Amino acid sequence: MEPLNWGLLREQCAGDESLVSEVVDLYRREWAALFHDVQQAVAAGDLPTMRRSAHRLKGALLSLAASPSASLAQRLELEAAALPGESLKALLAELKDELSRLAAAIN
Repeated sequence: MEPLNWGLLREQCAGDESLVSEVVDLYRREWAALFHDVQQAVAAGDLPTMRRSAHRLKGALLSLAASPSASLAQRLELEAAALPGESLKALLAELKDELSRLAAAIN
């Protein structure tokens, strides 16, 4: 699956290419801080903050029509409390890899 659905993004932006560019630019400016917040919360074992941070990241990814990354962020948001530490770290690593694929797709 592609990291980003350009057709869906254009549809979400009502075909307005300047709005597509604005959404992509906004994501480029914010994604690193959003992911950093998730990483820090996981490292600290702070599940409430991790859930909130993963939720914000998921929202940014859905706005961008980046379903694979958004699905992983949603798993972090919803399943974190039930995952053992190593599984949580593996899911975080998978999300990081998917975000790297997304970054390559929008650059």
